[in-house]
Amino acid sequence: MLPTPPSYYAVQYQAQPPLLRGCVLRPLSATDFTEVSELLLAWARHYDCPFWLLDGRVDTQPQPVDVYEWLREEFLPRVQQSLGRIPCVAFLAQSQLWQTLNALSYAPPAPVVLSAAYRANWFTTEEDALAWLAQFRPAIGGASGGRAPGTLPPLPSESPDDPVQPTRAAAIPERAESSRTAND
Repeated sequence: MLPTPPSYYAVQYQAQPPLLRGCVLRPLSATDFTEVSELLLAWARHYDCPFWLLDGRVDTQPQPVDVYEWLREEFLPRVQQSLGRIPCVAFLAQSQLWQTLNALSYAPPAPVVLSAAYRANWFTTEEDALAWLAQFRPAIGGASGGRAPGTLPPLPSESPDDPVQPTRAAAIPERAESSRTAND
């Protein structure tokens, strides 16, 4: 049985093409963010779906840096282990939030996070996010298969024709060398 989403978050599964959609209905606290992440993992396991489109455009402030560290270092690798496939997560954010993340030096602008455990990127439009997710479908497969569990898809090209451009997307924030936080 799937867990019921809280009143501040909507989630739905789309079968063709396989996609887990999440939508923030009010700004999230750090606790809300982690609880929703666990809810999404339960839904992803239920539907065996590694493709996520997460709409956080209601949020106008970044999460504390430790939330992004948890997401990058613990949660997304655990999603990969749980699904047996690399999750591809497209985050939708307001352009002002994306600019704030860059201004806070969480990360330099980057076209995509490519790790052995996940693919993730930030977008300001759903169209761009869906196009980015689509490039991984042949290698990772849909909800019912396509790749052997635990195998890695190839990385997207880094050519100028790469559909992901840093002007419209940014990587999951990395902690900068400075000691800045979201509250500075």
